[in-house]
Amino acid sequence: MGTSEPIVAIDDLTVPPDQGVDEPRWYHARAVQGDVKATIQLRPYRGVHQGYILDKYHDKVTSSGTMGWKQEQRAKHLLEVLEQRVREALHVAGWRAVDHSSGGSDIWRYAGQASFERERQLARMADRIWRGRYAISGAEKQAPLNLVAPLLLPDLPDLQFQPVGNGLEIAVDHSGARVRVRRQRRAGQEQRLAVASQMVGIIGDEAAHERGTSPAYHRTIHTRAVTFTCAWCGRTTTQQRFPSPKPMYCSDVCKEEAQRERTRERVRRLRDRRGTATR
Repeated sequence: MGTSEPIVAIDDLTVPPDQGVDEPRWYHARAVQGDVKATIQLRPYRGVHQGYILDKYHDKVTSSGTMGWKQEQRAKHLLEVLEQRVREALHVAGWRAVDHSSGGSDIWRYAGQASFERERQLARMADRIWRGRYAISGAEKQAPLNLVAPLLLPDLPDLQFQPVGNGLEIAVDHSGARVRVRRQRRAGQEQRLAVASQMVGIIGDEAAHERGTSPAYHRTIHTRAVTFTCAWCGRTTTQQRFPSPKPMYCSDVCKEEAQRERTRERVRRLRDRRGTATR
């Protein structure tokens, strides 16, 4: 069972979320393979950053009985296949992941084909600047505006960095006629870095004050881009992390699911031992 090709159905994602409806549109994707099924809902998200997030479910096709361990593994694999196809369909339809929810899920917004194509052009241009022989200024590279597609950039806000893909951010200095590119920083990273730097400086100053001397040094700890494969969902991702052991999970959702699976496995082993002892 479960060896046939999955039957997958995904709503038309090229339809804008607010077209012809009073309330934000919901999108659905479904997959069936043998005796298991998977469902994904692209639903409106009204957090700090509004957009859409993916709600994911897996279950048996029939409602009778409980799901066995092997059946659950097949359902999880089917859900992974469905999620991969949904993400591919979102990109093709002109959606983009713009942020993360409080639970670590991607927040998607509809950009449309024209806007999406423009973003691809910005991403390619940022990549060329970052990899090219342009002037380095601190953690940035800067290129003359008139040499890197000026017609693509006039409507960008002045000196406001925005992500453009490939782990980069871009900003335009209109007064200086420069384009600035740097590695992408996660939301709140600059504030955390400033607070960490301030706290380290305060600690050094207090210790020096107690000794009646000047602080020997100030230490600033920066995050770094870490690429790893999630131990639960198997997705390879790059995140900004402070120095620490390599992370195991890409989000709190995956961490919680892994913990639930370990708990179920411990309960199963305990029941097996008790069953063996009573024989």
